[in-house]
Amino acid sequence: MTDLEFNVATILNNLASGFGGHSQVPDEVVGQALHGHFVNNPGLFRGVISDEAIEVAARHIAARWNVSDLPSIRVRLVRGFNAARAAIG
Repeated sequence: MTDLEFNVATILNNLASGFGGHSQVPDEVVGQALHGHFVNNPGLFRGVISDEAIEVAARHIAARWNVSDLPSIRVRLVRGFNAARAAIG
């Protein structure tokens, strides 16, 4: 597991703890959390672009639920990422 994969998995697990389970975490919220780390904790994703982190998160989510619809997952992650970016101006 790469550092990126580990860091994304940690974010997903922490969100699941806060939301009461993985099934309770909307993909848009994952996107918002990723954005938050890029802005507030940039060391976590040093040398990584947001598209890479979103792709890894999409693969983790798809694997958890054994689904293959990565494009839809990516759209929801990007929607959340962009909403968080827009909220801070």
